[in-house]
This record gives sequence, C-alpha cells and structure tokens, in this order.
Amino acid sequence: MICPSLPQRDYDLFAAKMCNAIRAERCEHVWAEVVNVRGDSMTRTISALRAGGFDCEADALNETRNRATWEDYARRTFLAHANIYCAHPGGKLRFLQYVTSDTRAWWKSRENLGTICL
Repeated sequence: MICPSLPQRDYDLFAAKMCNAIRAERCEHVWAEVVNVRGDSMTRTISALRAGGFDCEADALNETRNRATWEDYARRTFLAHANIYCAHPGGKLRFLQYVTSDTRAWWKSRENLGTICL
C-alpha cells in the first residue's frame, strides 16, 4: 500500500519510484491513497513534517486545505499511479478516494482505472 501520499513536485516520478520500491510486479493489487484527513490529523502531520525539517513538504500539504487544491492533489496522485498500473493485466490499482457530491462523477468515471469511491 502506497499511503499516505503527500503532495509532490513530480507525481509521475513519485509513482514510478513507488512502483519500484514496492516491487509492484510481485503484487496482486497495489493500494494507494492521499492523506486521510480525520480530526486534527492534518495539523499534526504538518507539525511533524516541520519538526523533521521537511518545510517544503509541510507547506505543500498545508496548501491542500483549499478544497480545489486538495482535489487537484488527489487527482494528480491518482492519474500518476493509474498511468503505471493500467498497463498491468487485471488492473492492479486500487485507489481509495473520499468523494463529495461535486467530485463523485469524476472519480466514478475512472473506476475502470482503479478508483474506489468512499
């Protein structure tokens, strides 16, 4: 499982590196998702990133508090993974995504590529 995926500068490069890191060719399925926000988890994650010296990553995650930025981050993460795993027979990707009434149609239309709408 590739989770949680933080916002990236290069989503395609990140997805390729993760594919190699988990040795996807040996996996029946590849599960992935972006940061799962519950309670004050976003604030705690940003604080932990800063405490670890990952200010750029903390800033990028903080920017996703904007709903449009969040959706862009989730879609770019998904599309980078889908680009890799759609070539695998049987569809390896299982991308977990919380949807809203505004975003449901986009995600539902990509279930054939591996989205699982929550």
